[in-house]
Amino acid sequence: MTTTFAPWASTDIEEIRAFNARVSSSTYSFPTHASDLMEVGPPGSPLHHELFVARVDGTVRGGYALKFESFCTPDARTQVANLQIPLTEALIDNRYAALGAAIPRDALSRCKYIYCLGMGVGRPLPKLLQRLRWRMEYLPFYFRVVHTNRFLREIVFLRTRPQIALACDLARYTGIGALAVGAWNALHPTRSADVRNGLKLECVDAFDDRADELQLRVRREYAGFCDRSGAALNQRFPMKDARLVRLYVNQGSQLIGWLVLSRNQLHRHKQFGSMKLGCIVDGLCRPTHAQALIACATQALISYDVDLIVSNQSHRAWTNALHKNGYVAGPSNFALGTSPALTELAPALDTLHFNRGDGDGPINL
Repeated sequence: MTTTFAPWASTDIEEIRAFNARVSSSTYSFPTHASDLMEVGPPGSPLHHELFVARVDGTVRGGYALKFESFCTPDARTQVANLQIPLTEALIDNRYAALGAAIPRDALSRCKYIYCLGMGVGRPLPKLLQRLRWRMEYLPFYFRVVHTNRFLREIVFLRTRPQIALACDLARYTGIGALAVGAWNALHPTRSADVRNGLKLECVDAFDDRADELQLRVRREYAGFCDRSGAALNQRFPMKDARLVRLYVNQGSQLIGWLVLSRNQLHRHKQFGSMKLGCIVDGLCRPTHAQALIACATQALISYDVDLIVSNQSHRAWTNALHKNGYVAGPSNFALGTSPALTELAPALDTLHFNRGDGDGPINL
């Protein structure tokens, strides 16, 4: 078999559609245009996608995407790429199994600083990347229950075992669950946190140059994070996504941070059932302000009557802030893989600022 990779061309569209039809049992399909993955900005935009098509003996058998962006460290900006949606026909035909390993190798020939985010636990891709000597870690996952009975009724990933499902039902019917969660939340109050800290929330439709100024002000306090300028945020979190809430957090006349939240009524989600799920998707501030921002985010999501609030965060200031606001650590399936070159550039995970705002964003929530 002869394998070749080439940048996407409009003449590939029909073959990509044929490939998607063959692997239609998969959860994913390969995009026919880069704009399927993210809104395309004007020339010179901070983020852009490129698609690459894999052919075996002349026929499209897979492909992948790279999202190019800047990675900010205290003293430099480096172009990195996020490896996204690597798909091959090995999903249905083992003859193409080698194509999976060929994708990250080809991607590294185009950019040596690559990360891959949100791959799940026990799936083939993180195992493959580990064999290729990528660093593989999981972003910590935290959750806070708001409506206990709905949580106990809908939390699919706990109810897969009959004994646990029975315990959830007993806790729900007897009221023990509501009492326990109520007591826990009472010990970790967030109500009126904005008043106590003199903070005011400003809901915006899009980010502006205030986000640029904040990024410059705080970047030396993180070992590294992907570009969070106003233009980059507006590409990641477009206005057309009705699930999202964008907030500036002000202390007096000074901006101290911003937040992106999501609230989504789920229907038979594989983990969260039919709960109304809130998520702290992204945010930026000085690490010392993280606890106040998480409190503000929690209050805002509670006001939207969500049943459960979740967040994946890497930086120690943000995970500590979640803990202090009454969030509980749970098992994470949100893997971060970094290529050998990026691993040398990026230090320990808990000094980096990664979350669901990176990679594919909150699309699976």
